[in-house]
Amino acid sequence: MRRAWALVALVGAGLAVLTLLAAAAADQLDGHPAARVVLVLANAGSVWASQAVLAGWLVRRPWAAALAGPLVGLLSLVTFYLLGALTGLTPWSGLADNLGWLVAAALAGVPLGLVGALARRRDGLGVLARLVVPAGAVLEPLVRGWLDGGVGGGGALGGGVLGVAGLVLVVAGLAGGALVVRRRIVTSR
Repeated sequence: MRRAWALVALVGAGLAVLTLLAAAAADQLDGHPAARVVLVLANAGSVWASQAVLAGWLVRRPWAAALAGPLVGLLSLVTFYLLGALTGLTPWSGLADNLGWLVAAALAGVPLGLVGALARRRDGLGVLARLVVPAGAVLEPLVRGWLDGGVGGGGALGGGVLGVAGLVLVVAGLAGGALVVRRRIVTSR
């Protein structure tokens, strides 16, 4: 169980560091479109939410998953803003200015962590739980208008940063969903 909690901490800190590196790269590359796409992906809500699902999956038991989900989100945010402030990538007030994200991580992390624990099941409920992350990846760019020229998007075909990032999320989500469904079909034979 200690190993699972260590992995949860690694996931939380890892996403924070990855996001900071993406921000630094976008800054250093003077806003190069490819670097901005990576930054959008690293900041995507579906990516940050998926870490809570992964945390729940790692710790297995429902009570632990309900705790791991919010903890990984809070750890990521605190790590992101503290390291960001230390490196000058975010202001020192970043954590206080974004308390809403801390509340969101704490509240959304509980059900997302539980989804992760459910994803270990071998029945239909487990399949549905395993489809949550791919569905989130597909839905986020659609709901946020990234593919139809939403704010700063330019549409996927127009090559806008949000459009390209949205297309990456949709393709990844569809591929992930197909793997879940295919595996369910193959293992149920």
